[in-house]
Amino acid sequence: PNFAIPLQTLAEKQATPIGKAKISEDDCVVFRDKLNCLVCEEVCPVPGKAITIRQETVLKDGERIVLRYPEMDDAKCIGCGICEAGCPATPIAIVVRKS
Repeated sequence: PNFAIPLQTLAEKQATPIGKAKISEDDCVVFRDKLNCLVCEEVCPVPGKAITIRQETVLKDGERIVLRYPEMDDAKCIGCGICEAGCPATPIAIVVRKS
């Protein structure tokens, strides 16, 4: 009621940074356990995606597999926290901090 939070269109919300997400390679199952997980990229609501996927062929248990590593684009991330909320890793592998 006091307009402390300005009304914004969806396009404005998707472009207004409120923080930045950071991926912990120590906690992300792709980096840590060599298991593919695309949740963070799939749930990212930013047009053009703030989280992209880098593919790399690696050896796991003597077998060649394609791993899909998440990469954060800081220029696109608005810190909405949807990736953090959706992360299935324990502990959570993505944390949003204020800008």
